[in-house]
Amino acid sequence: LVLLVFMSVLFMLWSKQPFKYFGFTIPSDVRWFIALGQGIVIGMITSGGAFLFGFTGMAKLLKSWSFLQIVLVAWLCSSLVEEIFCRGWFQSGLPNGRSRILWSAALFGSLHLMLFRAGIGVPTAIWIVIFTSVLGYACARLRENHSSWLPAFVAHFGFNIGGLLSGIIYTIGH
Repeated sequence: LVLLVFMSVLFMLWSKQPFKYFGFTIPSDVRWFIALGQGIVIGMITSGGAFLFGFTGMAKLLKSWSFLQIVLVAWLCSSLVEEIFCRGWFQSGLPNGRSRILWSAALFGSLHLMLFRAGIGVPTAIWIVIFTSVLGYACARLRENHSSWLPAFVAHFGFNIGGLLSGIIYTIGH
């Protein structure tokens, strides 16, 4: 995470563009609850589907973490860093157009390929890469529509909340 932030900021400074160019601005035209809701829905579908199909999930990877560590590191810090990297630096550097959104989504999904080596099981890793790419697409559209990575960060954080809500619903149901 530290390396991604360092690289992103270094490339932003090297470009000599103002930070606003990279989406460091608070947009006035965002419906924040809609951005959050998009993330929550995608997160619930992702985790809910994983539970329904019997995938092992991220438990093996995160079993030694406390809930606070998961929220602060996996949800907050990684969401912030990944959005600055993917939507701030990478997406801003691409030519305008639909392919810009697709490339940003693909990069975001590919960041999760490391899960194949994390010992969580191939079906779980495939599922997560597919749905983080879907989330990446939603976040890239938010970045494009609002000229800021902040709505994408809110959706990304919502994705993590949605995963938790799905887990709670699944646990209560079983």
